[in-house]
Amino acid sequence: MENLTKEIEYITSNEKGDIFKILAQYGKTNLENSSILDLEIVNGIVSSIERSTIYITSDYANYNYVNQNSKFYSNVIVKYDDKLITCDNLDITISDNIAVAYSNVIVKDSNSIMKTQIMTLDLVTKDININSRNDIKINTNYKRQILNNLNLKVKKQEILGMLGPNGVGKSTIFNLITGLKNPNFGEVVIQGINVTNLPINERFTKFKLGLVPQYGGLIHDLSMLDNLKLVAEIHIRQRELREQKINKIVSQFEFEALLNIKAKHLSGGQKKKLVIAMALINDPKILLLDEPFAALDILTIRMLQEIILNLQSTEEISVVICDHQARDASGSPNEVISNQAAKTEYFGDEFNIN
Repeated sequence: MENLTKEIEYITSNEKGDIFKILAQYGKTNLENSSILDLEIVNGIVSSIERSTIYITSDYANYNYVNQNSKFYSNVIVKYDDKLITCDNLDITISDNIAVAYSNVIVKDSNSIMKTQIMTLDLVTKDININSRNDIKINTNYKRQILNNLNLKVKKQEILGMLGPNGVGKSTIFNLITGLKNPNFGEVVIQGINVTNLPINERFTKFKLGLVPQYGGLIHDLSMLDNLKLVAEIHIRQRELREQKINKIVSQFEFEALLNIKAKHLSGGQKKKLVIAMALINDPKILLLDEPFAALDILTIRMLQEIILNLQSTEEISVVICDHQARDASGSPNEVISNQAAKTEYFGDEFNIN
């Protein structure tokens, strides 16, 4: 990491009015071509007068700032109009207005889901051309309704738990809040401001969101300390303030003995504590935890629950937790089961507590 430039932000444009903005946590000049930047943890935005804005995220990218062509790879997600495209690799040629996605491509829109190995997307006409005989198109002209008439309000310094079985839309609610998905109707409002049309990065930075995903959220080949530093260097520009924040987190989570251990060697509970700590680096006002207790033993669950309660009182943040385990619900068993909606929709009408 010593040779990498941190906090990359590059904006270029051409005579046609194309604007390419790319953000990355790390980057360096390609050894074989000085016009190419090798980037890690990437957000890209392509916009112009003649095309809709394209939002791209990926683990890695190669960006040519001379001709604006780019290659994104590893966990690539593309949002474009009503389409959501995921793939292993994405090449964009700005001069030809063409994007090519290949390897494990899934294209979703409001009516269908299509799987293929390679596809091209015309960035102007929005036409998709499938170039594989192994395509699978499913759910044509069919919408599966996930959420309906949802009216969710989270108060300041409140811990809100969402309990429900798999597939009912708990994670979808988080995707709506963070901007990974757009609602068909309605609004997402944070601090009194409608953020429904704001991209993911603006929601996290401007409105102080913190997300603890169910899986991942850290870099396994970095030590615990380097994971904390990575996030701190993105959100906190002043070195002294960064060090103060990291020291506070280390003390708060009792990380002292683990700082030099690579994340891949941590236990499940230690990894989850680290991801929560990383989400707190930017002092979030709202912390979203997606099934934080999944696959953990009961003692680790109790430890994490205590950490969450302390965050509510000491950091004065709002916490939203989704889970599908009834045992992790807050409140007494009688309080939980007395909710008729929970009994009908989750436990079943015949469920009783003796």
